[in-house]
Amino acid sequence: MNNWLNPDNKFFTFMGKVFDTLVLNTVWLLICVPLPVLTVVWLAKTENFLFLLLTVLTLLPVVPANTALYYSVVKSVRRERSYAIKEFFRSFMRNLKQGAVFSAIAIVFAVVLYIDFQYTWGLLEAQQSSGSVYLGVFIVITLLFCAMYSYVCPILSRFEMKTTGILKTAFVMAARHLLTTVVLLVLLVGVLLGCYILLPGMFFLPAAATLVASFMIEKVFKKYMPEKEEPEFDAAGEEIGQEKDEWYLE
Repeated sequence: MNNWLNPDNKFFTFMGKVFDTLVLNTVWLLICVPLPVLTVVWLAKTENFLFLLLTVLTLLPVVPANTALYYSVVKSVRRERSYAIKEFFRSFMRNLKQGAVFSAIAIVFAVVLYIDFQYTWGLLEAQQSSGSVYLGVFIVITLLFCAMYSYVCPILSRFEMKTTGILKTAFVMAARHLLTTVVLLVLLVGVLLGCYILLPGMFFLPAAATLVASFMIEKVFKKYMPEKEEPEFDAAGEEIGQEKDEWYLE
């Protein structure tokens, strides 16, 4: 009976993780969805020429939010370090500038692909044989881009690199760990379909999928990271400095 009332027992620990996951998902959702949607609706009604610019600006926080979601899920939910919301916003602010660059890259890529698919659809309607070829090529390009971006946010959350370095590392990881990449893509499609079919799913599926994906991604990361550093001691046996909390190597 005493163990049941103990806040550190397995049941309360599990429920705490569930609660943190739902809260993180809600915060992520508030950053990624309402502002872009409201901007699109308002500007579409007013037919303002700033439509494209403002839409892009409202989408810039998406990658930083995804990065923060991954970081806080791994550190706070899985490793039980610090508070989930605190770690979310710490990561979000730290990676806001660089993450916005990745958001802009993704937006430009999406616009170009949209134009390409529109052109391809026109060829298919005209029964041009080249339409099928272009369609296959653009689908492959889309899959490669999504595969690479599956690693971008986790890498951004953990490593300090230049933008080009992150893109190169993400591409290498996606190609070298192909099975993991395929599973991540399937998981992404599953989340999108789940949120489309069951609208309330958007309040828990993204964070839950991030948690599941982290078990695979963290295994990949450990292959690229140094061993845990041991603390140094002086001649008197006292520890020199403060040992770095390398929670990600646990």
